[in-house]
Amino acid sequence: MAQRRKSLADKMIQAYQQRLKEDAAAKIRAELEAKRIADRQHREEVAAAKKAQTAAAAEARREEAARARAVAQAVKDLERREKQREQEAVRAKAAEERAARQAEIAARAAEVEQSKASAREQTEAVQALVAGFGRLLTERERVLHHHRLTVESAFAETGTDGAAEVLGPLLFDLLGYQQGGTDSLTVGYAPERRELGLKIDLPRRTVVPAEAGFRYASATREIIADPRTEADKARIYRDLTARFSLRALDYAFAVTPPSLVDVVALYGYVHSKDPATGNPVHPVLLNVQVERGEFEDLALDEPELDPALCLRRLNALVSAHPYDLEEVTPVIKWDISRYKTIEEMDVLATLDGRLNLLDMKPNEFEHLVRELFEAMGFEAWTTQTSRDDGVDAVARNETPFFGGVCAIQAKRYKDPVGIESVRAMLGTMHDVNAPKGIVVTTSWFGKASIDFANRSGRIELIDARNLKSMLKKHLDLDVLIGLPKIPRNWNRVEIS
Repeated sequence: MAQRRKSLADKMIQAYQQRLKEDAAAKIRAELEAKRIADRQHREEVAAAKKAQTAAAAEARREEAARARAVAQAVKDLERREKQREQEAVRAKAAEERAARQAEIAARAAEVEQSKASAREQTEAVQALVAGFGRLLTERERVLHHHRLTVESAFAETGTDGAAEVLGPLLFDLLGYQQGGTDSLTVGYAPERRELGLKIDLPRRTVVPAEAGFRYASATREIIADPRTEADKARIYRDLTARFSLRALDYAFAVTPPSLVDVVALYGYVHSKDPATGNPVHPVLLNVQVERGEFEDLALDEPELDPALCLRRLNALVSAHPYDLEEVTPVIKWDISRYKTIEEMDVLATLDGRLNLLDMKPNEFEHLVRELFEAMGFEAWTTQTSRDDGVDAVARNETPFFGGVCAIQAKRYKDPVGIESVRAMLGTMHDVNAPKGIVVTTSWFGKASIDFANRSGRIELIDARNLKSMLKKHLDLDVLIGLPKIPRNWNRVEIS
């Protein structure tokens, strides 16, 4: 029993020990399991941490790589932009250099063109100056006849000196002398010879340009003058002085009444320096004495007029070599005293009460006709060029008989006035825009002339009988007209 109890106790102890062993084993297993779990967890944690660390490291590496790539990209972009800037700078510099080269080329081309244009302008200016010399006659002043009344009034009031004082400044201005040239022009007048003396300065040699033209020399980049030959300068100066002298004569006749001046004596001097001594010289290069009628026969407006030949026709003494200051010796030297022995002249005062109008000189007859029409109330008397011993004139009168502007022509004839002269009056009237025309004659008009004038309704005819009557009525002047023959229906007492 006891054995059994002992066995049971052993069994129980064994069972207890077994249980303890089992518990211990279980505990150990539990501990081992816990440890295993803990180890596994630790391993997992370690692995996780390691994984996290690895991931973080990878992320860091990625971030670092990303930063590196960003930095590399930024550097690359910076380098690209820098390169672009450098390329752009190179291109800009190249463009600037090209633009500068082009600007320089353009500037040189513009400078060349400007120089060429300047050379052309200077050439044209020289050519225009020389061409202007050739137009001294064709471009002269034309409307000058109104000065005649001023000159005549000055002569009537103060005599010779008064006429000279008026003519001097007038011709001085017309000839274009500069102010201050007090000895450029001297005027004298001798009424007993009806002669006007003019001492004038001719243009100086220096007015002829020494250059024939200008051109641009590309080698030196300069404007070079082409010198004018001495022969060409001499030719131009000879033509210039001849034209200037003819212009002076034309002005002298234009501004003086034919009743006062029938002859102009022109003395042409020039101020210069003697090339042999350097001293001032004033040689006479031209001297001419010409009558009004002879001068009025000249066609100064004709382009083919040769002024040198024209002066030769007027028997002028002209230097053969004016450019070389080769002087001429006038037949009558300039002497102002020649023009100061002067008794005043009045056409009316010289007319005898029984003077034969046919014995008058053409300019005296012109003056008489002018005085007649002025006495009849005409004003603004302007004479035109005449070729037939008469005077073409334009005058104004407001009387109903003549009415306004009239063209007047005087015919100092012994024979009847032909119809062609009356027809010509219509042309004169048309030229001066005159509604009325008056033909005055010392003879008579034929039937054809009278019929033509009547048909026109605008032309008045004044024959010798009417002229004699009008002179008596308006000027209280009794004249005779010694016609060699008269019309059948006239009585010689009417004109004598």
